[in-house]
Amino acid sequence: HETKMTSVLTMLVITVVFVFSFIKWGIPWTSQTVAHALPQQTGEFIGHQSLDFMDRYFLEPTQISDAEQQQIISRFKTRLKLFGDDDNIQYRLHFRDMSIGGSSLPNAFALPSGDIILTDKFVELSQNDDEIDAVLLHEMGHVVERHSLEMLTQNSLTTMIVILVLGNPDGISELATGLGTALVSNHYSRQYETEADEFAFNKMLEIGIDPQAFVDILSRMEEYSTTVSATTDVDDATHEHEHDDDEKAEEVEG
Repeated sequence: HETKMTSVLTMLVITVVFVFSFIKWGIPWTSQTVAHALPQQTGEFIGHQSLDFMDRYFLEPTQISDAEQQQIISRFKTRLKLFGDDDNIQYRLHFRDMSIGGSSLPNAFALPSGDIILTDKFVELSQNDDEIDAVLLHEMGHVVERHSLEMLTQNSLTTMIVILVLGNPDGISELATGLGTALVSNHYSRQYETEADEFAFNKMLEIGIDPQAFVDILSRMEEYSTTVSATTDVDDATHEHEHDDDEKAEEVEG
């Protein structure tokens, strides 16, 4: 009986160790392998589906003038595009407004297709070309390293493997929806952000951009977002307080 109990406990420990090891090392390794094995056409399809989803639910048409858009796009094509590290990636810039609770938010995010979205408030907060270009290089780093595809694979490992093996396009649309939501909420891991930072810093030094420009714009965006968040919290608290006062007044009248 003791021998049988020992065998059961041993198998339980082995199972726990195996599951823990797979979660800690197996899934990241598998997701990276699958993401880099997927053809760029898959990234294109997911990217376009994600952009359509975000345009329906999160993003609004830009208020940035055509002239300013063309200036940024032209500089991107002549100054940055050659640093994409992959001829198969077709980079495209998109300008959108993104508001939550009536406040326009600064953001920039890249889709696996090479589409990079810049929000109006981000462009507004940028004080010079280098700040915009530094952020664009960072987003290009996410595309080159296939971070969004890795993130999708980790979250939907089975689905991604089926897509890879069978080429099933139905599951890709569902994944694209999940990617759109994750990117809007800036849901990259610290490791991914560090890798994109390293890519951007190396390219900045090659071009002649002072990396301080990247630090400056990120600090300004964070400061603005913190201020907006604090203001929203105060407004919510005030509204809730007024609502409570109204309820109390109704109780007294009743």
